[in-house]
Amino acid sequence: MKNISILGGGWLGLPLGKQLAKKHQVKISTTSENKLTLFSEAGLHPFLLEVPSTNTIQTNAFFNDCDVLIITIPPNRKNSEALEYVAKMNWIIAQAEKHQIKQIVYTSSTSVYDGLENEVNETAFLKEDNLRAKEIIINEENLLKNVNFNATILRLGGLFGEERHPVKFLAKKEVNENGNEPVNMLHLYDAIEAISTLIEKPIKNEIYNLVYPQYDTREVFYKKAAQVLNLSLADFNIVENPKNRKVSSEKFQNTFQFTFKHF
Repeated sequence: MKNISILGGGWLGLPLGKQLAKKHQVKISTTSENKLTLFSEAGLHPFLLEVPSTNTIQTNAFFNDCDVLIITIPPNRKNSEALEYVAKMNWIIAQAEKHQIKQIVYTSSTSVYDGLENEVNETAFLKEDNLRAKEIIINEENLLKNVNFNATILRLGGLFGEERHPVKFLAKKEVNENGNEPVNMLHLYDAIEAISTLIEKPIKNEIYNLVYPQYDTREVFYKKAAQVLNLSLADFNIVENPKNRKVSSEKFQNTFQFTFKHF
């Protein structure tokens, strides 16, 4: 049994915490006081915690006695030249150092591959084409170069599940774009299973992609989802020179003998 702290009890963090709590002691943070009871009822140890936080008591209690810190806090959807997401991660890193946490898992994003074409893997040279990708890349580098702990970076594809599927947003549009471009998606259940598999072994300084290894076009993927959810979709435009980026998860599959099951 390990003592695990999940920083970010959101759409991924909460179900992940529930799964890990079957075998481990799990602390989980939230910025919403309304969620504290929900988390407790799920068998988790909740903490009301901002990042960064000025509440020393809550901060110390959350980070103390932590075997594995899992960071699931996403970047701000709004662009900020102040690099606020990097500042948040620097505070988290400082807490990890202070509390002598030796193993960290960071849920990154395949958005770092923006601007690249064809099949890409973890060795690809990244372009930092936008601020969000730049912030994520900086955070990855700061975690990996820190000698006080080991950090595994998980670059997640477009996360979806039964309760939150992007096809619901597309159903509201009059026209859907880029129908012949491939999708790089990851089901919530596969993300949870992959992280659960990962933490059973010692965390190493590694980067892994997590994307379902089937690259339907946007049109095929979303029409399948719309049929399952009984939604109507507008037609898809076909672009003359489609982006053909396909993110490979072969490294994670081979390292952990992992099979993606949900798409």
